[in-house]
This record gives sequence, structure tokens and C-alpha cells, in this order.
Amino acid sequence: MSAPNLSNLGNKVAVRTLSWASLVQNAWGSEWNAPDHNVYQFSNGRGYDSTDRGSTGIYDGGIPP
Repeated sequence: MSAPNLSNLGNKVAVRTLSWASLVQNAWGSEWNAPDHNVYQFSNGRGYDSTDRGSTGIYDGGIPP
């Protein structure tokens, strides 16, 4: 039995690198950098927006064990 002819496999594969962050930012549009509204609310009813952009506050890595 002879080996198959692999000289013509068709078109070359096209590749590109995708950035998950840029895909999300494009999908969210102007809301991407908007603060989360009324995240902190106290017993007197006063609420605050979150402007946290780091790993502190409610964004500290999830719910503790």
C-alpha cells in the first residue's frame, strides 16, 4: 500500500490572536468603565457606587471560605 499524497491539503489555515479583554470592552461599550451603581447600601438607606478598579472591596477575589 502506498502513502497518501499530502502535497495539496487545500488553503492554509488563517490564525489570529484574540484578546478576551478587548472583546468584552467592545461588547459593553461605554458601560465598561462605568461604576457599579448602589453597590454599598447601609441600614439608613444611603447607597454608594463602586469605583473600585483593583482587587479590594467587594472585588477581593470572591467569597471567603
